[in-house]
Amino acid sequence: GNVVFYDRYTEKRDEVAQKVKATLPEGTVFIPPYNHKYVIAGQGTVGKELIEDLQSKSIALDYLFVCVGGGGLISGISLAVKELSPKTQIIGVEPEAGNDAQQSLEKGQIVHIETPKTIADGAQTQHLGDLTFDI
Repeated sequence: GNVVFYDRYTEKRDEVAQKVKATLPEGTVFIPPYNHKYVIAGQGTVGKELIEDLQSKSIALDYLFVCVGGGGLISGISLAVKELSPKTQIIGVEPEAGNDAQQSLEKGQIVHIETPKTIADGAQTQHLGDLTFDI
């Protein structure tokens, strides 16, 4: 594989990804980091394993705090946890400087923001995905 460097503050991640995708051989599968059904499903295994482990010890989980970047992790975890432990309340957390998920939920549509300045580099996304937002 090739590592592609870019400046997250001056270049848009989605545009860089599209440029890279255009250089790949025909038939290559390009999987985005969060807005893909298989990525979300894979992230769901985190919630599944957590709940199954707790239930095997007769532990009920009241709250689960999950970090939010593009929404893949919280989407997958939410789907699994709500199925296995419907009383568990899931709370998304994100940096105050990068609260695009909060803004999107409040407005009822995906909000795009500038790249937030935060040490939480996984939460430096500029927006949720359309799949993750719907979940």
